[in-house]
Amino acid sequence: MGMQAEVSWFTQATANPAFFHGTLLLGATYRALTLGRTSLFSPECYHHQAEAIRHILVNLESPETQLQEGNVAAVACLAAFETAINHAANESMHLDGLERLIAVRKAKKQEVLPGYLQKLIQWVDVSHASANLKRPRFLSLQANIPTLPNPTLDDEVRLLNSLNSQWPSTFPSSPVTIYEGMDGVTAYIFHRVRQLSSLASQIQACNPKGEATEELRRQYTQGMLLLEGQVNASIWSLIRNNVRQHGSATQPRADEPVRSCTRTWHGTCLLYIHLFLRRAHPGPRSVVISKVAMRVKYSLRILSETEMWVSFPKPFLLWVLFVIGVAESGIGQVASTAGGGSTDMIWLLQILGKLRGIMCLESWEEARAIVKQFAWVEHLCDAPSRTLWEDSDRYLMELSGRLQVARGEEWTAPSNASSLYGPNTPNHIIDAELPVSSGSPK
Repeated sequence: MGMQAEVSWFTQATANPAFFHGTLLLGATYRALTLGRTSLFSPECYHHQAEAIRHILVNLESPETQLQEGNVAAVACLAAFETAINHAANESMHLDGLERLIAVRKAKKQEVLPGYLQKLIQWVDVSHASANLKRPRFLSLQANIPTLPNPTLDDEVRLLNSLNSQWPSTFPSSPVTIYEGMDGVTAYIFHRVRQLSSLASQIQACNPKGEATEELRRQYTQGMLLLEGQVNASIWSLIRNNVRQHGSATQPRADEPVRSCTRTWHGTCLLYIHLFLRRAHPGPRSVVISKVAMRVKYSLRILSETEMWVSFPKPFLLWVLFVIGVAESGIGQVASTAGGGSTDMIWLLQILGKLRGIMCLESWEEARAIVKQFAWVEHLCDAPSRTLWEDSDRYLMELSGRLQVARGEEWTAPSNASSLYGPNTPNHIIDAELPVSSGSPK
């Protein structure tokens, strides 16, 4: 957000009590999330929430004040807080209210919103859509074209082209690479993910107080909003009209790698955006990261053995596992076969162990060389990803030690894996827990 937008924001916030408390609510929420505690949000958050609601209700009683810019902004702040704390529900009454306010303003020819408020609404909208697998409601604010509730793939392409036209021309230039498992649409969006990753590294290397850095940050913020809008529009199109999976009268069915990867690709891109581009903290109270990470893990768990180990491209799967692992390390805890630990992390390390064997990866440097080909921000990605690799080393060593102690006895899968998969653990999980040199039957 540029300087002029910040001035507009705080000018309006200091003049409108509802927006004033909404702004303080966002600040208190951010501080609560970044502290990383497991307790409830602070009383300060709920105080500002209650005050914002009180002033909004007063404003709604009068036709002169109910559609004020500050009132709309305050409702958007409440919707952001609702998304941040709402682990269980997938709906947002404040987004519903925001949608009604925007509709009434439009009916009364007051649809024009200042730049800062458009960005705030877009940010709240894509955060809620990302967390809850919901249709983005305000993409038309970004795309300047009507967005249909049930888009076709053609509608998705038109929306993508409209959003693409708004990207700054100064973004780092690089060719669009179509990786195995992506089609033309997903490859182009992933190209934008890689561009923003490059820009994040560029900003890190610049003078933090320089004018050039401020301009790069403005472009970065604009790109983030556009990118999340594109990813969420693509997800909604995928849910409503999965042409990639089934084909249509005008478009052939996608090839097997694309069909196996598409659901995982969408979720992992969102997870990467929040972890490394937004730099959100993957703590136990990070609702968006928790929900998106759960969807990515589910997208892998529903794959058949053939889809996972034959159709799914191995380099892309390695990148996916590192992104999930970084999220999981904050949501849960480091796994240990000796007892305790996150069962999801254990499941993740089992798959990573299997993949390491298939790809003959013996060191972090070898793995890093592969995942860097995808989206990567070195100063943000390297340390947590290396930690995950070291956790994998320890996990495999523990399993090897246990097998040596039990040598001569019939080998069975650990109880942790059985709790995830039931009594019949899939072969690829059993294989991951056997040393390569083991003579145990497979």
